[in-house]
Amino acid sequence: MIIILLSILLCFKGDPSNVISNGTNIVTAICSLGTLVLAILLYNKYGIDSKLIEKNTDIVFKLVTEFNKLFFIVEGPKSNIFLLIVRLNNKNLKDIFSEYLSQPICFTKDYFEILDPIMSLCNDPFMPPTIVEASKSLSVDCIVGIEGWQDNYAVIKRDAAKLSDNNFVGLLNEKEITLGEYITAFENFKNVITLWLKEHSGNSVEMNF
Repeated sequence: MIIILLSILLCFKGDPSNVISNGTNIVTAICSLGTLVLAILLYNKYGIDSKLIEKNTDIVFKLVTEFNKLFFIVEGPKSNIFLLIVRLNNKNLKDIFSEYLSQPICFTKDYFEILDPIMSLCNDPFMPPTIVEASKSLSVDCIVGIEGWQDNYAVIKRDAAKLSDNNFVGLLNEKEITLGEYITAFENFKNVITLWLKEHSGNSVEMNF
C-alpha cells in the first residue's frame, strides 16, 4: 500500500508527459495487489475446504471397510429353530432371509462389541454429519432384559455358541423390532454412506460395498 501511495504522489511531480505512464503503472499495481489478495482469500477458503473434504473422505473409507467386515448370528426361538449368519456386505439380505423378516428379535449383552468398530468411527470429528445422523438408528443406548425370550424371540449375537437360559438377553433401546426392520436400518445407513461418496466424487463410485 505504501508503494502505491508513493506512486500516486510521484505521478503528479516531474514531467507531465509521465503522468499517463505513471497512472497506468498505478492501475497495474492495484490490479496485481487485488489479484494477490483474492488469491490469498481463495486459498484460505478452498484450501481449508479441500483439507476437510480429504479428512471426511479418509474416515468414510475406513467406515466402508469396517462395515464390510460386519456380520452377526441370528439364533431362532424354540418355536422356530434356525441359525443364520448375516453378512452385511451382502446386497440381497432381504431376499436371502425373506421367510424370517417378520421374526421379533432381541440382543445379547455383547451386541455393543459387534457395532463398536463402526460406531467408534462415527464418533470421529471428521465424520460427515449426515452419516453420523444415519448411524443413530443403529446406536445402542441400552439393552433391557426380557423374560421368555427363548420361546418368542430370535437372538442377535456374535458367535454360534448355543445360548443357555442364564444368558442375559434383551430389547435394544427398549424397542420391539423385527429382523426385517433391523436389516432395513443397516441398508438405510449404507445408502447414506454411498450417497455421500457419490456426491463428493467426480466419477461414478464403484466399490464392493
